[in-house]
Amino acid sequence: MLIKMKIEEILERINVSRVVGILIIAVFFFSGFLHAFPNKTPMSLKRPLSSEKIYKLETQSDYEKAKARIYTGGDQILFKRGVTYKGAMSLQRSNLRPDVAIKISDFGDKQQTRPVIHADAPKMGTLDIRDSGGWIIENLELINYSENRSQRHGIYISATDSGTYSDFTIRNNIIRDVAGEPGNKNNGGIIIRVWGRNKPTRFTDILIENNQIRDISGVGIRIKSPWEIDPTDPRRKKSNAIGRYAFQNVVVRKNQIKNTTKNALIIASSDKPLIEYNMIGPNISTEVTGNSLFVFATDDALVQYNEAFGNMGPAVDKDRCGFDADYNSRNSVFQFNYSHDNNCAFAIMRRYQVGLKIRYNVSQNDKYGFFFYGFPTEKGLVNAKIYNNTMYSEYKDMHVFMNFDPMKHRIPINSEFRNNIFVFAKEGATWGAEPLEELGNRFSDNLIFGLDEPNHRGPSIFPRFRDANGVKSNVDMTDPAALDAYKLCEQTSLSSHSGVSDNVGAFPSLGIDCDDIP
Repeated sequence: MLIKMKIEEILERINVSRVVGILIIAVFFFSGFLHAFPNKTPMSLKRPLSSEKIYKLETQSDYEKAKARIYTGGDQILFKRGVTYKGAMSLQRSNLRPDVAIKISDFGDKQQTRPVIHADAPKMGTLDIRDSGGWIIENLELINYSENRSQRHGIYISATDSGTYSDFTIRNNIIRDVAGEPGNKNNGGIIIRVWGRNKPTRFTDILIENNQIRDISGVGIRIKSPWEIDPTDPRRKKSNAIGRYAFQNVVVRKNQIKNTTKNALIIASSDKPLIEYNMIGPNISTEVTGNSLFVFATDDALVQYNEAFGNMGPAVDKDRCGFDADYNSRNSVFQFNYSHDNNCAFAIMRRYQVGLKIRYNVSQNDKYGFFFYGFPTEKGLVNAKIYNNTMYSEYKDMHVFMNFDPMKHRIPINSEFRNNIFVFAKEGATWGAEPLEELGNRFSDNLIFGLDEPNHRGPSIFPRFRDANGVKSNVDMTDPAALDAYKLCEQTSLSSHSGVSDNVGAFPSLGIDCDDIP
């Protein structure tokens, strides 16, 4: 925490003479201080799992009997490793021992493959849970496949006008080959959904961790509820507002998501969710456009240490970013993320987006940078802070900012862009449209190289990275050295550029000798 305080102190006291040093700190922090920000403690079931009954399923006949049972808190449903079971399972529990979870897991020889449940179940999940809480789902392989695509799910958890349900742990599963509707956000790998508008309803204490989700027609992971917006707040959308009753204690971490026809990961309707260490890509939004990872109608989201890549589409389609701060969200923080080989790095929705921070992120070879978008009459992106990011691209005709429109509807208000590094290796890079200072936007202390018209927004300096474009895919974001390639060289010469003094060595903590780099 002392380190973090020092960082903030430096940032607040920055002056032009220290711009280079601050930018070096930005890149260094991404790798060297990767663990300086403490992780939120993962929630777990707050009550111990005490077994009532253990049901071991070894055959299809056992499975059919299991599907007909009503379970009690503490029960365990165990599938034998090496066995494939056919059909979806609608899980039901009694009101007995409501504070104790039911565990669904595996048993048997660890040398055998994990149990497979292979369903062909339209409008259902392979595992389907409705209007109940207290479930652990782990160590399974789940399929919901048909040659005819329709609304389907791998794991489906839902509630309708029925109150609050707690304690859901979904971990260490493979969820694949879900033949859902390609553009429908309500189907996919893991869907947690609230329906109804009569009784406040939500889920709390959700942990989705270490799952492999692939080959999904639909969305990889989605959490969504209509009970998400405070209709009394004038800064938020009022259409469809029915009162605030958001999900709480949501943690989504260390999942791998690839090959989806729509978005990979959507967290909506949540209060203080933590989304971290997820590997997203390649082949995201392969059939229907959509950003890879985004938050929607959410407060105080923390999105960190995620890698998002391989969301590519037509050049005119900029709704394919690695990350997206979407509608009606307040105080979202996107930090220490790695975006690469997407149509764009960050999408930022205009409507009622307050207090956004995008910091300490690396963007490599994304076609576009920051994409501010929204409908023509919308305003509302206020007090955004985009700072200490590094953006490197070898694309020709790269644009840093896009879709500001002549009517000034999509332009941020009272926002700042500072201490960022922009490096464009090929000709034709531009700012895109103008983020006008007349609306209170501030640009300061950015290092820029390769823009056609840098103007007054920062010195045009070539910052020598240790190994620019040397970072590839499938990076271990838990490794403090994961993005060392984007540390600046100790011997970087700055004296000949725009009058900036050559004082990079004033920060010996870098200590990187790049003499052997051409």
